[in-house]
Amino acid sequence: DPDPLLRIPRFQIGKVGVEAKYETTLRGRAGAKRVEVNALGRVMRELDRREGTAGANLQLTVDAKLQAYTTARLGTESASVVVMDCTTGDILSIASVPGYDPNKFVRGISFKDYGELRDNDHRPLASKTVQDAYPPGSTFKMVTVLAALEAGLITPNETFYCSGHLDVSGRRFHCWKSSGHGNVNLEASLRESCDVYYYELALKAGIDAISDMAFRLGLGVDHNIPMSAVTSGLVPTREWKERVRGTDWVVGDTVNASIGQGFVSSSPLQLAVMTARLASGKMINPRLIKSVDGVAQNTDSEFADLGINENNLRFVRRAMFAVSNDRKGTAYGSRIIEDAYRLAGKTGTTQAARDAWFIGFTADYVAGVWMGYDDNTPLSGVTGSGLPAEIWHEVMARVHEGLEPQPLPMAPPVGNGGGLPGTGGQPGGGLGIIDGLLRDIFGALQGGTGGR
Repeated sequence: DPDPLLRIPRFQIGKVGVEAKYETTLRGRAGAKRVEVNALGRVMRELDRREGTAGANLQLTVDAKLQAYTTARLGTESASVVVMDCTTGDILSIASVPGYDPNKFVRGISFKDYGELRDNDHRPLASKTVQDAYPPGSTFKMVTVLAALEAGLITPNETFYCSGHLDVSGRRFHCWKSSGHGNVNLEASLRESCDVYYYELALKAGIDAISDMAFRLGLGVDHNIPMSAVTSGLVPTREWKERVRGTDWVVGDTVNASIGQGFVSSSPLQLAVMTARLASGKMINPRLIKSVDGVAQNTDSEFADLGINENNLRFVRRAMFAVSNDRKGTAYGSRIIEDAYRLAGKTGTTQAARDAWFIGFTADYVAGVWMGYDDNTPLSGVTGSGLPAEIWHEVMARVHEGLEPQPLPMAPPVGNGGGLPGTGGQPGGGLGIIDGLLRDIFGALQGGTGGR
């Protein structure tokens, strides 16, 4: 780089995150002057001058107070939280703990300090929100059920019997509830997180429909935000397994993928984006840079439609609402009683309890909470319906702080079949259960085992 600023000894540049991605924008440009000197080197006169240019001012979408609160609330856990505006895509908080002091790297970090960071099983060096991808567990079930609904393979009231397991091609796939859930329909399957229901959907829909829906909802793609080493996660396909693993796709792979296990992996940012798209029905994309020198960036206020039947989205939203507000819901114990803070969400706990999730949305905001250690450390009894749901509620209560409680309006989808053939449902038409009808509540705010 010919920039004369870089020739200054110990001149510092951004190395990670926004500072690295916007280094030249933030750095500015050095000035210069040309002078005439005598034989002794004394300046006789100035011949020419070029003034330097100050670096640009970047304004992030992050709310500093919310970011500080979220980081403090996570405490000493190995966890991350992403909070987004589900209408604009603005990222209000993107916290990963534990963190580290970047100043230790400025003049050279000691072997001792680096060793402590490197060997810590809470992985402080990684930005867990975007750099790491984890099995999404039961939070992936909305993908599977929408794939089946959109293909017209099921109706929301159609039931499957859960005995606690399902035998597929000589292999037994267990539900997290060993005694089984009995007959379950769409709402009950999400509310109680029945795995067998999704095994049945996997056999009907197949991996092609499931992976296509996952990509549409923002999983398995690299979201373009200015942070370091942003992962695209993995939504497996037949082609991927043949190319990477050298083997054919088998039906057991689809069954595992249907509940967010097996090869599937996602980052907390991706699941927050997925939740925003479920809540809005739009192709919401995350935004981290609000403005550069006062000029707004990526101001796309009209996101394209997902192309998913609105009634199908309503059925899924209603089921997510039941997760936290129905007595049988997996997150009912961590619900918020006040109408002004009611939510729709989904819990997730992956195999061997190594990852615990809670994702959810209110009228205008979504958040995803992940907790987990390294691949060899279980979470000691933590499930998505426990501490992650509790943290989610507290963070979102802070987001909506100051709003007056109002009654919670609810409305069913149009018809009874989600717009599927022969059921009398009508596609589209009207507001969604949460994203539209709850908007009045928060309108004042501007700004394997599947596990449970």
